Amino acid sequence: MAFSKIASGGVDGGVGDSLRPNAQPLMINGDMAVSQRNGTTATTIGSEAYSLDRWSFREISNGSTTVAQTTTVPTGKGFANSLKVAVTGADTSIVGDNIVAIAQKLEGQDAQLLKFGTSDAQKVTISFWVRSNVTGTYSATLRHTNTSGTAYVNSLTFSISSGDTWEQKVLVFNANTSQDIRNTNSEGIRLEIILTAGSDYTSGGGANANTWTTGNTNRASASNVNILSSTSNTFYLTGFQMEVGEYTSSTLPPFQHESFGDNLSRCQ
Repeated sequence: MAFSKIASGGVDGGVGDSLRPNAQPLMINGDMAVSQRNGTTATTIGSEAYSLDRWSFREISNGSTTVAQTTTVPTGKGFANSLKVAVTGADTSIVGDNIVAIAQKLEGQDAQLLKFGTSDAQKVTISFWVRSNVTGTYSATLRHTNTSGTAYVNSLTFSISSGDTWEQKVLVFNANTSQDIRNTNSEGIRLEIILTAGSDYTSGGGANANTWTTGNTNRASASNVNILSSTSNTFYLTGFQMEVGEYTSSTLPPFQHESFGDNLSRCQ
């Protein structure tokens, strides 16, 4: 397989010298352009299923939501589509196992370039554009599974400060030098954006410490918003990228736009 260097500009182990297979984005369908299952139709997902291609959606609560592909996007950033979550049934009493989350899973064999479990393990930067009428604290979680099947979780927070306004977020996860990522076609890495979380996911008190822990209790912040608080609530996501190394908003490589055909092929 051919390898190409990706953009320079990283610091503290950044990716100026890192390699990416064929210079393809590590996240697939980060621009939300491919939606083979339902097109632009708003669909009730339920417990857990795929929505737009490669993006799974989980909703466990007494409320209800729909997910759709939309053309609501940040102006002038090169995106034509976003993933929209709309609340159709409110739940203001969130209990232990309740969760609403958007996720993408990567096979372990595609995540070995992170070098987890070694002294050369790389930090991971994720960036994305979000918009919601619900301001406040949200959680972004990186979860990886090691060779023995144990899952490790690192959760960081981000804030939406202005309602119904597109904002770009850049988050840097520390490397896990002590635990590897299983080198198989099973799930190796999972990235989650958590919109609602019950105490089963928040009670550990270690969220936003940028450390790796086992179990679910540090999977989200105890201050996480509850997107289900009103049927007026919406959440939009697009331009999701994952980079090897540490970046800031000023050094982040530009989003790697693909042709629709290449994007569709990778989704399939």
